[in-house]
Parts: sequence; structure tokens; C-alpha cells
Amino acid sequence: MSQIRRSGLQTEEAQNRFQQFVRSQFRQHTISPRDHNMIEYMLRKGKRQLEVYENDSVKDIHS
Repeated sequence: MSQIRRSGLQTEEAQNRFQQFVRSQFRQHTISPRDHNMIEYMLRKGKRQLEVYENDSVKDIHS
């Protein structure tokens, strides 16, 4: 949750939408715990997305 608060998402409603978006991203993919390449890819992708969402110009997210 601290990443969400540090991002530019000001309102609690926007934070809730962001949290739902992140959860939906995890649920989109069925990843085996042994699929290390896919896990690493998803972590890198998530890190890049988070860097974008931490930008001050981002105020809300809609999926």
C-alpha cells in the first residue's frame, strides 16, 4: 500500500481503483510458481508500470 500512497494518486477512491487494477493484472495470468522466467518478466513489467504511475501527472487510473 505504501507504493500507492507514494504515487500521485491523491484520493482514497483513486487508490482503491489502483489496487483493483494491480490485482486484476495478477489474475490475468496463470503463472506456475516454477516458471521463473515469467515471474521475473512480470516483476520487471510491474516495476516499469509503477514508475509511470508514480509520476506526479498521474492522478487516477481506469482499467
